Amino acid sequence: MAHPGWRWGGAFVALSALPLAAANGYQQYLLDLIMINIVLAVGLNIVKGFAGQVNVGHVALAAIGAYTSAVLSIKFGLPFWFALPLATLATGLVGAIVGVPSFRLEGAYLALATLGLAESVRIFIAVTDYLGASVGYGDIPAPIIAGWRLDAYAAYYYVVMPVAVIGTYIAFSILHSDVGRPSRRSARIRWQPRLPASMCANTNCSRLSSARFMPDAPAAWQRIWRPGSSTPTTTT
Repeated sequence: MAHPGWRWGGAFVALSALPLAAANGYQQYLLDLIMINIVLAVGLNIVKGFAGQVNVGHVALAAIGAYTSAVLSIKFGLPFWFALPLATLATGLVGAIVGVPSFRLEGAYLALATLGLAESVRIFIAVTDYLGASVGYGDIPAPIIAGWRLDAYAAYYYVVMPVAVIGTYIAFSILHSDVGRPSRRSARIRWQPRLPASMCANTNCSRLSSARFMPDAPAAWQRIWRPGSSTPTTTT
């Protein structure tokens, strides 16, 4: 099924007007948070909703991207727009390293493996002074576009909202591709993990694409849970 461009364009226009309806800064902050969580939820939906795999390691990938972008910005002085793709690549690399060995795991075993990743990342961050330990990072430079400093919640919205729309579009594109088609064809995949294999589908490719690709974007954008800060609590 194709995705008519006018629908996505209409959604983009409608979402662009939302900050105008926000009564205060807190509501604008909630809008930012909603957009970030949309991308996280869409990525998790591919893994758990369609591929039927119990993955609890998404938050670890989000934390890796968040702290990578923060370190690159604060410690190395890279602008946000350079730190973002580098953090995304780092998150994708970690996702691949964890995802490839997990090809042989499913069900509770996959859940335990991804839970171990999530807890390992949380503990590592909490005890590493270079990463701010339990205090976290502050004074993270805000993105700048054509001299406009995006240091307000309303301004941040127009950074995270396009990412949410694009991420959702990419997720639907994956599900309608050769990689995601077996998951989409049968809802029974949730209860029969081997069904795609019986359909001659590459389940490893499907799992790795869903477990690695989609968390990349929210991972790097997690640094803006609260503009200017990143802590173990807000990222993990």
